[in-house]
Amino acid sequence: MDYHFAYVHLYNELNLGSMGLLVFIMLRARKTLGDSIANRALQGALGASMAFVATDALFSLCYNNFLPNIPSVQMLLKTLYFFSTTGMCWQWLVYFEAIQGRTYVFNWSWRRLALIPFYVHIVLLIINWNTGILFGYPDGLTYTRGPYFGVQYLLAYPYAIYAAVDTLRRAFKDKNYLDRGRLLMLGIFPLIPGACGIIQLLWSWIPVACQGVSLEALVLYVTLADEAASRDPLTGLNNRRQVLRSVKNALDECESEGKVAWFIIVDVDYFKHINDTYGHVEGDEALRVVARAILQGAKDSGLSCAVGRYGGDEFVLLAGEDAEDDTALIKKAVVNALNRANDSGERPYRITLSMGATRLEPGDTVASLVARADEVMYAEKAVHHSRS
Repeated sequence: MDYHFAYVHLYNELNLGSMGLLVFIMLRARKTLGDSIANRALQGALGASMAFVATDALFSLCYNNFLPNIPSVQMLLKTLYFFSTTGMCWQWLVYFEAIQGRTYVFNWSWRRLALIPFYVHIVLLIINWNTGILFGYPDGLTYTRGPYFGVQYLLAYPYAIYAAVDTLRRAFKDKNYLDRGRLLMLGIFPLIPGACGIIQLLWSWIPVACQGVSLEALVLYVTLADEAASRDPLTGLNNRRQVLRSVKNALDECESEGKVAWFIIVDVDYFKHINDTYGHVEGDEALRVVARAILQGAKDSGLSCAVGRYGGDEFVLLAGEDAEDDTALIKKAVVNALNRANDSGERPYRITLSMGATRLEPGDTVASLVARADEVMYAEKAVHHSRS
């Protein structure tokens, strides 16, 4: 058996499989995930990943004489390979930040600073054509790594390391404990393709870098798809499914670890009147106004809250805090944010809310929690109706 022939075939079959998976993910993401910021970042990351895999496969075919073995062509392929490596790591950083809602990565002043390693790598790749400081063909025939070959990894990998470390740091903050599992998965996973890249750096004959990249793309696409499936399409908040999942997780932690959390149901007063008087389009806009006010109020309170649409004109806040006064703080912040929207004069009606808060207790179920919060909320609604 010609083991060299078999090895080259195996290497490129693995690369071909990786390319097919990346193409499939890109097409599915375009079809199912819409034009969200996170999906645009995912598309950029997938495009760079496909260039990474394609140039690696073509270089292997040229280097092993399955395609014409022309040094200048191989130089071009390696240049594009390392260019796409840094571009891929940068795009994955943007994706990681975008999926966590940290859209500052799209601010040009931040990007100019963060892209410095990428620009440095481009300059080095240009200089390398005449100097071979990174890689080249000093004898005109044999591919050789240059004295500063490893610098390329020092320019590319910090993007992935930053994404992983920053995500893990956020996961271990107390205020993010409701979202800890997801953040841990996002933070740990970039280490896998990173480790694959290091393995192929040290032992170039082991074809694992492209497989690590495609596996990362698959898992992160599934994460974004799950995220999209958990969003309410009207308001952009967590939907009922995700709300109940968060509540169930908080109840489990309350039972097993004694962690304290508060459950707040928010109901829009006279929502039927808004729909009947101004139409369902205006009713939908009213729900979006309420959703923005709840998000802004949660942010203004300085407390960590999971926010979602429970159904119809009902919303939910889940606050992982330890004092009853905190719920009053959140409610006041939400009302203040809504009043600012009301005072803008953009609508011919004022929106008011009734809210019911209850503390999670050991032994609670989702049903018992909702029943208690509903009781408090309807009592407040009765007071509002008696005043009107």
